[in-house]
Parts: sequence; C-alpha cells; structure tokens
Amino acid sequence: MQGWWTMADGRGSSTCSDMMAEPEIASLQRELARRTRQVAALSRVAQALAGALDLHTAASAGLGYALDITEMDAGEILLWDPAREALVQVAHAGTGPEAFAEQRLFRRGEGIPGRTLETGQVLAVDVVAAGELLARRGLAAGAFRTVFSVPLRAEERVIGVLLVAGRRARHLDAETEELLRGLGGQIGLALDRARAYEREHALRRRLEALNAASLAIAAELSLPALLQRITDIARDLTGARYAALGVAGDDGRLVEFITSGISAEARARISHLPEGRGLLGLILRGSQPVRVANIADHPASYGFPPGHPSMTSFLGVPIVLRGRNLGNIYLTDKNGGEPFSDEDEQLLVQLAAHAAVAIENARLYGQTSESLQQTVAELRAANAQLAHLSSLAIGAQEEERRRLARELHDGTAQELATLLVRLRVLERTEEPHELRLRLGEFREVIARALDDVRRMALDLRPTMLDDLGLVPALEAHTRDMARRWGITVRFETQGLDRRLPNQTELVAYRIVQEALSNIFKHSQATEATVTLILRGRELRITVRDNGRGFDVGRTLASRERGLGLFGMQERAALVGGHLELASAPGAGTRVTASLPVRELAEGRETP
Repeated sequence: MQGWWTMADGRGSSTCSDMMAEPEIASLQRELARRTRQVAALSRVAQALAGALDLHTAASAGLGYALDITEMDAGEILLWDPAREALVQVAHAGTGPEAFAEQRLFRRGEGIPGRTLETGQVLAVDVVAAGELLARRGLAAGAFRTVFSVPLRAEERVIGVLLVAGRRARHLDAETEELLRGLGGQIGLALDRARAYEREHALRRRLEALNAASLAIAAELSLPALLQRITDIARDLTGARYAALGVAGDDGRLVEFITSGISAEARARISHLPEGRGLLGLILRGSQPVRVANIADHPASYGFPPGHPSMTSFLGVPIVLRGRNLGNIYLTDKNGGEPFSDEDEQLLVQLAAHAAVAIENARLYGQTSESLQQTVAELRAANAQLAHLSSLAIGAQEEERRRLARELHDGTAQELATLLVRLRVLERTEEPHELRLRLGEFREVIARALDDVRRMALDLRPTMLDDLGLVPALEAHTRDMARRWGITVRFETQGLDRRLPNQTELVAYRIVQEALSNIFKHSQATEATVTLILRGRELRITVRDNGRGFDVGRTLASRERGLGLFGMQERAALVGGHLELASAPGAGTRVTASLPVRELAEGRETP
C-alpha cells in the first residue's frame, strides 16, 4: 500500500544509502592519506633543512628533497640578489650545468622565473612550447617535457624561485600545486634563514677584519706606508679586484694616487693618473659615497685614460675629518662579478672614518718628527758651535793670560827690576846730588809701572763702569785709547741719561772695548767713531772706522782675529741681542750691536 513501508523496505533504503557513502568515504580516506603523506614529506623537509646554515648546502638539500617528493628529474634554485637586482642560480641537480647556462640572471618579470617572482604563482610550463620564456633550451635537448616554476617564500616575501623539470608530461592539478606551494614555503624559510646566518656571519667576520684593520692602520705612523696599507685593506675587506686611494691637495685636486691590485707594469701603461674629474671628482667635491653597478651608465662618468684597465662596478667613499676632505677610497669590480652591496658601502664608510684619523695622526707625527729632527739638528749644530766657541773662549783666556804675563814680564817686571838695580847702586853712593837725581828716575819708573798695573786692571774689570756707569767708563776708555794709539776717536750718545742694568752695561762696554782694540791693532785707521743710542727698550751700538777693511768670511775663519769677533757675537747673544759686522777691503769697518734693555736701573742716574 502506498504510504506504508515495511522493515524490509527500511532495510533496503539503508543498504542503498551505505552503497552511496562508501565511494565518498574512500575518496576522503585517499585525500586524508594524500595530505598525510604531504604533511609528512614537508615535515621531513623542514626537519632536514632546520639545521642547514650554509646557503649552498641548504639549497642543494632542498632541491634534492623537492625532486624526490615531486618525482621530477632535474631542477634548479634561483635566489633574488638585491645588489644585482636579479634572480641568481645557487643550486642545480639532475643534469649538467650546461642545461641551465643559457641565461644566468633573470630580472623581475623576465622569463618564466621572473614572472613567478613577480606574480608569486606556481606555473606549469611545456619545455618545448615555452622556448625563450624559459631560457632553458638545454632541457628540451635532454628530452625534458614539463617544468614547474615555484615561488620560494619566507614570511610572505618571495625570495626566489624553484624550477623542477620532468621527462614526462605533467599537469598542474590542485594537489600538485598545493604540494609545490608547501615545498616553496619550507625551502624558502630554510634558505632565508641560511642567508641571514651567512650575512650575519659574514658581517661578523667583516667587523672583526675591520677592527683588526683599524688597529693596524692606527699603529702605522709612516704616511706613505699608511696610505698603501689602507688601500690594500679596503680591497681585501670588500673582495674588490682593484682599489685606489686619492689624496686631495689644498686646491681640491688629487696630489697622490695609491693603487692596489694593479701591477707596476699595468700602471706604467696608463697615460696619466686621475685628475679628480668624473666620478672621482664627484666624490672629492661632495661628502657622500657613490656606488654604481656600471661606471659607464653614471652621468658623471668621464671615461678612462689610454692604457687604463677596463672596469665596471664602482664604489667610492670620501675620507672626511672635521668637515675637511682628506681624500677618497675607490673600489672597482668585485671578485665574482656582482656589484658592490650596501654592506660593502657601510664597511668602507667605517674604514674611511678610521683612515681619516690615522692619516691625520700620521701627518702630525711626520710634522712633529721633522720638527724634532730639525730641533735635534739645530741642537747638534748649537752644541758644535758651543764647543767651538768654548774652545775659542779657552783660547782667548789663554791668549789674555799670555798677554798679561808678557806685559808684566816685559813692562812692569822690567821696570821694577831696573828700580831694584838702581836702588842697590844708590846704597853705595854718598853724593846728595846723585841721590836726588836717582830718586827722580825712581819716581818715573814707579809711575810707569803703576800706569801699567792700572791699565791691566782696567782691561780686566774697569772699576769706573761699576762706580759711574757705561757712558763715563767708555768716555775714559776712548780718550785713553786715542792717547795711546794716536788716532782720533769720537764718542757720541743719545738717550742715555740713566744707568742700564749691570749685565747690559758690561756687555756693551766689552763690545766697544774689543771693537776699538781691533781697530788699533789691525785697521790702520786714522779716525774711529763710537755711537750709543737708547731708543725705548733697545740699546744700539755702532763702532766704525776709516781703516783698510777686510774680507769678513776669511777673517772669521782666522783663529787670531776670529776670536775677538766671535767673542763680541757671543756677548751680544748672552743678553738676547745680536751683532752684525760689515767690512770690505779698502772700505773701512762697521760693527753694529743691538741689545735689549729689559728695564732701566732704578735710582741710578748717569753722571
């Protein structure tokens, strides 16, 4: 009956429902198993790559796991290089490198790898149909049919591309795409971690090298050696093929150019060294680093002189200290062909900062060293002069002693001996007239002896100088010398109405005394003039004659007459003054001395 149903009917309906559910359950079970296998495979990849900190090791391992899981035959991994602004291959497997050598770099959006980088999508490519887009025609030659291009992700960033190729046709179904995306995520995280570790490790090594370099250049005090060391260190730290250091002159032009990495023969072939134009001049005039991937592309590029090696990439940093540009460090062509990186620039900036201080210290050391060497040379010359003058002074003392001994022996002693003989004769005479005559002779002998003694005493130390001062003492001395030698001596003064310090008066007296002595002994002059002028804090002494004159240089070399002239110069220098001598054969002689007068003697009027 309609509307009714039996247990049998119910059992039939249940059986029918079970028959319909079994395929779905089986499908779900297969899906679960598939996902379980994927998760397990991806988990194995993640675990295997977790400890891989070397970039190339991690890339090779990740690629191997990808080929195994996807059951593909060959593949490669390309990573984004910010310095080159391109995808660069870091690993390949399954076939020879020639299959991947057709194009080594892919810009963003260029070819299949560049499109994957740009879109972040998994792409399935027919090797033959893709042609130039894949830029891997070597794969077609190896009977490869399908390529999957997979983005490598790290925290939502696409850092590279995984390419896997198979020799049989494959379709990109949802299951395969999901698997490839999972692989791209795991491998991307591992490679990003390895690259970060390598960057950190490389940075640590660079900082350690920079610290060692800073200590090395700080210890170098020779400027030429320091400049060469800085240039070599800059090249080593950054892995550059060539390095140079330009030293700027006061006008901003390069005055020195030190190179590293260029042989002496190659440098000799260059027609001329840089003149500070182009990129080099740009850094000289500015204060910021300049970094370019291709020198020829920069608007300031000036080209190279004939014979200059070909160069492509460039990094230049100014050496600045307290706002002053001391020069620049230049690097070209990194080993490996990649452009210079941000890290290279930062490292070179730090090196330039250390170099600026070291260069300034080396310059100061050089200046101090030169000054010290000059001072030492001057001291040695002064010591030699002092030894010479000491020898002359000792000779002068001995000469003076001989003169006094000779005068005492030939003059005073002879007079006294004569007097003694005559006294003995007088003892035997009894005639008053004879006695008076002899007494008169005795008086003359005694007077002459007394004059000799007084004159020698005045030569040694004129008491009138101490008692009355410079002007009266020189007036008396010039009169006495004129009388003794029979020539005209004029004595003139100006501004000397007060006594001078004792040392100044003594030095002035001795200079005039020695100058007059030389005139009387050597010049054959008939007239001499002594002039003393006090202006402010300077006493100017001039002694001139109309004698025969002489050759000054030859006379100073003569021991006999050089003693007196050196003596006058030393006396003037003793009080901080100086003495000049002017003479020529037939033109007379003029001695001029300038003596500083630090203060006038208080309460001592010149009589």
